[in-house]
Amino acid sequence: MKKLSIILFLSVMMAVGVADAQTKIQGLMVESETSPLGIDVSKPRFSWQLASTKRGVSQTAYRIEVTDSAKKTVWDSGKVASGESLNIQYVGGELKPVTRYQWKVTVWDQNGKQLSNSSFFETGLMDPDPNLSAWDGANWIGGSDNDLVLYSQYSSIYKLSYTQRIAEAATGRALSLVRTIRG
Repeated sequence: MKKLSIILFLSVMMAVGVADAQTKIQGLMVESETSPLGIDVSKPRFSWQLASTKRGVSQTAYRIEVTDSAKKTVWDSGKVASGESLNIQYVGGELKPVTRYQWKVTVWDQNGKQLSNSSFFETGLMDPDPNLSAWDGANWIGGSDNDLVLYSQYSSIYKLSYTQRIAEAATGRALSLVRTIRG
C-alpha cells in the first residue's frame, strides 16, 4: 500500500511538471527585435508571446521589470490587468546611453498561475544630433544632409543567382552568360 502511494504521488508530480512545461513565454522583443543592440529610442516598446500546447490559455495580467547593469530597477510596471503583450511602452526613468538593460516579464494566466522570462537590450548613443561630439571626424559616404535615412528593415531583399557556362564550341574570347532569376 505504501509503495502504491509513492507511485501515485510521483505520477501526480510528473503530470504537474509536464503541465507546467506546456505553457511558456517566448518571443521576447524590444522595438520588434530580439535582444537589440544600440537602440536610440528613449521609450522602447516591449513584446512577448504566451505559447501553450493546452487550449484556452490566456494572459490576464503582466508585469515588466527593467534593471540596469548595476541591477538597479529603472522601471517596474507593477501588475497590470491586461491581455496585451504587443508594444507595451516603457514609462520609466530616462535610459542612459550605451547601457545594457535586463528586462523581465511576468505573466498571469486565467488560473492565476505566474510565468516569467527575461531578455536584454542595449541603448545606443541616444542623441540624434549630428553635432554630437561622438561623431567628430565622421564622414558620411554618399548623399547629402537632405537625403532620407535608409531604414534597412523596410528595404526589399532580392536573391539573384546566375550560372556561367562556356560553350563547347567556344574558341578564344567567346563566353555565354546564362541568367536565372528565381522568385
